[in-house]
Amino acid sequence: IDQRLYFFLQPTDPICTVYREIAHHVRVNAGVSKRVLVTSPRRGAGRTMIALNLASAFAEEGRATVVDCCLRRPAIARSFGFRAFGGLAAAVSSRRRSDKSATDLVLVADRLSALFIEERAPASLFEAPETRRIFDDLSTVSDMVFLDGPPALEGDSLDAVADLADGVLLVIEPSDLASGDYERALARLEGRNIVGALINDRGLGTLSEAPPG
Repeated sequence: IDQRLYFFLQPTDPICTVYREIAHHVRVNAGVSKRVLVTSPRRGAGRTMIALNLASAFAEEGRATVVDCCLRRPAIARSFGFRAFGGLAAAVSSRRRSDKSATDLVLVADRLSALFIEERAPASLFEAPETRRIFDDLSTVSDMVFLDGPPALEGDSLDAVADLADGVLLVIEPSDLASGDYERALARLEGRNIVGALINDRGLGTLSEAPPG
């Protein structure tokens, strides 16, 4: 299991308190939104760990699900120490055979579920009507669904994934502010419901709210 899954390995660590505060912020700003896409301008900003820790914070008070929506570098199964096996693509195939088929989620903790994605799944997966119905179902069984999505400035399937969400949480690094990637990512997400933006300053081991774009 990844050592950055703090709620599993170090639940009393002060960073968990920070994640609980961020979860409250997202809950308030998301409003009626129940599916939040977690993305970043580029790879390497730590969005997967933030998505997983936020989902863990939500699961302390309600039901949360995290879905791997990053086709190029799926990481959620690996973070929990699982080998790749059936996930979103298998669920879509099953729905095509029977619209009443259940989606198999992996219960990784009390009130916290995960839906993995297979290696080399097609980008068209996110545009399939069966995928939309699966996400609609997830919203009925979870208080919040987090989508670990592709980078905003690199992900070919960003728009299709963002269409499955009703809110976006943008994770950035300090260098994204200096390079202009933060503003470019905001422009790429124009028209989307931005529920928050976080600076992940791993050099200092801190998370903080990003300035408005």
